[in-house]
Amino acid sequence: MPSGPGGMMIYAQTSYTPADSQATGKRLDNIGWAVFFILTGALWLVPESEVPPGTWFIGVGLLLLGLNAVRRIGSLPVSGFGTILGVLALAAGVSAFLGIEVPVVAIGLILLGLGLLARELSARRA
Repeated sequence: MPSGPGGMMIYAQTSYTPADSQATGKRLDNIGWAVFFILTGALWLVPESEVPPGTWFIGVGLLLLGLNAVRRIGSLPVSGFGTILGVLALAAGVSAFLGIEVPVVAIGLILLGLGLLARELSARRA
């Protein structure tokens, strides 16, 4: 067990109130935006010839998926839309990096439509 000043035991908080969850979610969102701006700015500073194709998409995809993984681990609500965008961005980046043409926008629209349809059908049964 970790101990604090004076040998007192320190315990980690194991349950969160909705206000704690909201504050943590907002903090994660702000960190995500900060990383997004840093990534974009850093890539703009590097000459285009030095940056492999798809780098920005790969970075954004990993950022979105990573944020949702942290949310999941922290028992916070995960953004289904953010997850879908993360997968699409990662797929677009990897395909550009490998030189493979993938219709990411068409696949994204299909996934978005299927997600909306599934949500409506499952809400109807509940």
